[in-house]
Amino acid sequence: MWDEHLYLGVTAYRSEHAAGGQPVTGANFQYNVQGVAPYWRAAWQQNWGANSLMIGTYGNVVSSTSGAATGTRNHYTDPAVDMQCERPFGANLLTAHATYLHESSDLAAAFAASGADLAKHHLDTVRGDVNFHIHDRLRLTGAGFSTSGTKDFTLYAAAPITGSALGSPDSSGYIAQAGFWATQNIELSFQYTGYGKFNGASKNYDGSGRNASDNNAAYVSLWLSY
Repeated sequence: MWDEHLYLGVTAYRSEHAAGGQPVTGANFQYNVQGVAPYWRAAWQQNWGANSLMIGTYGNVVSSTSGAATGTRNHYTDPAVDMQCERPFGANLLTAHATYLHESSDLAAAFAASGADLAKHHLDTVRGDVNFHIHDRLRLTGAGFSTSGTKDFTLYAAAPITGSALGSPDSSGYIAQAGFWATQNIELSFQYTGYGKFNGASKNYDGSGRNASDNNAAYVSLWLSY
């Protein structure tokens, strides 16, 4: 952290398969990181009065093999940008977050193994949310998300529930959430996620008659912190 404004961070990851035999063959693992996989984070924070704003970037680069410690590789590059802002309204607080991530992938290993129709792919993901905190007791959240990418009928094959009849990863929807703090360290929350599109379509997206809205989900949680 520099001058209370600029934050910089870099991390390097390597594969380590818990409980694996020696030498590690990677045979039972989908991802075996080759060399190191760097992750970066950079952000600028600015305050004026009681308001604050952060803009930043993060991402990682990974080269991996599937089912073996060596061999033809799949390569992923995932740069992203994000922002966060906070603005008080008396005893209440408004916060907002947004992020955009673009993944470029070269699936040479998957393509060579007939696991993909194309070697080159991309995925674009956008997410955003707005939160209104009322007197440190109630939090109301509205969020939206969207993912789109390259069509590939083999990589995104038709299958019940998880597959795509159109060979597409395109999905979008919304999240509505309410949280109530009974005390400072106890929160009860309710969350509902709705899908307008899932794996490329709103109706019969998997080729087996399932609609995107069939994946809608309600979630209730109790959060304790001591």
